[in-house]
Amino acid sequence: MDNQLLFTIGMWLLGSLAIVVMGAVVVGLPYFFIRMIIKQMEYGKTLKVWGLKLKKRHTTQAEFEGLMQDMRDVKWAPNYPEYWGYCKNIFYATLHSHEIMLEQKRQLYAEFERLKVHGLPYPRERKEVR
Repeated sequence: MDNQLLFTIGMWLLGSLAIVVMGAVVVGLPYFFIRMIIKQMEYGKTLKVWGLKLKKRHTTQAEFEGLMQDMRDVKWAPNYPEYWGYCKNIFYATLHSHEIMLEQKRQLYAEFERLKVHGLPYPRERKEVR
């Protein structure tokens, strides 16, 4: 084959590849950002529901597994003080609950550490008050 023909075919393939890549970027980037916004709204809703539910009471043993599963499903806490407050409501409602065991409180603490929620005290053994 002629070098000129090989060069022409190569440039045509390269141009076609560039069009495919640019098309994927044009379609993929907005999809990625829209998906991230939707996920953030889902995670925020989960935190808000639990935060408001536990605002005025302590966590019960029966609802702890559901709470932990929801916290595992949350991949990040939205970067807003409102959601940090919900996380702290959830944590303190569990920390002060007499029904939840110390190991479970530490599991929840680890989940909030993973979510980068700072300022939470590490759960320690309680001293008996008589």
